[in-house]
Amino acid sequence: MKQYLRRASLFLLPLLVVIALTELALRRIPNDYRYTHDLLTQRGDSIELLILGNSHAYNGIDPQGFRSPAYNAANISQDHRRDLAIAEQCIGHLPQLRSIIIPVSYASIGASIEHGREPWRVKNYVIHMDMPEQASRLDHRFELLNNRKPVLLAMLRDHLLHGLDNRSCGDLGGAFNRPKPGLDLLADAKKTADRHTCSDHERILGNLNHLEAIIALAALHDARVHLFFPPMHPAYLKEVDDRQLRLARAIGRDLAHRHGHVSYHDLSHDPRFLEGDFSNSDHVSAAGNRKLTAILADTLGL
Repeated sequence: MKQYLRRASLFLLPLLVVIALTELALRRIPNDYRYTHDLLTQRGDSIELLILGNSHAYNGIDPQGFRSPAYNAANISQDHRRDLAIAEQCIGHLPQLRSIIIPVSYASIGASIEHGREPWRVKNYVIHMDMPEQASRLDHRFELLNNRKPVLLAMLRDHLLHGLDNRSCGDLGGAFNRPKPGLDLLADAKKTADRHTCSDHERILGNLNHLEAIIALAALHDARVHLFFPPMHPAYLKEVDDRQLRLARAIGRDLAHRHGHVSYHDLSHDPRFLEGDFSNSDHVSAAGNRKLTAILADTLGL
């Protein structure tokens, strides 16, 4: 038996080494999460404005459009639980921080990466943002468990041979949302509103608690928090559940009412946003990005 185990070990050892090296190599491919983590924890001395949130902020706000030095740490599908985790991790490294901007919307109040379309994104916080506490499953801890092996190997090949990486954000974070040619806005509005509708009240309460924790953390560091409901295409607002829409707006208003260092701005149906300012039913285009950034900068005096 001992001889069998010895032989089996000798057979498996090279395979385990290859697997470990592949995992390490995949982790070394540059991406938005590692870039944001390193910048905020190592080079954030001058940042006065931190932008958090999901793709509505990632695609919708240009950090270069503010007078204050800013960084956009939002990301696709990022929920308020991860907004809080980022704030907790980096705020001690941002001595000049004065303001935090967060979109609080119909989509965000019920959002959870684990329950969304892209649960694999959890591993990006665990692995690339050094947040092991965010892992609730084994696959959250390994790149190799989060995609089909041919895709991962192709990604690794392209990086090693052609220098390609997985970073899409700019030097100050954030990225533009490119419109899809021929998109049916009415169909997109229906599909997107259905996906954003949440009947899990515990999840909504959890997101409210995460926002409260961010607000309390900001107060400890003498920073203001600016909540906003991002602009939405009218087709989207027609498809959403009225109760959840009212709740999303009420949460923003109530948080601003109860905390002196918090403001709330509802831009969901702002008439300044026209058809060409949207890339789909719930995201602004490049033109909308410029307009939204300018409105926030002027309104907030940033």
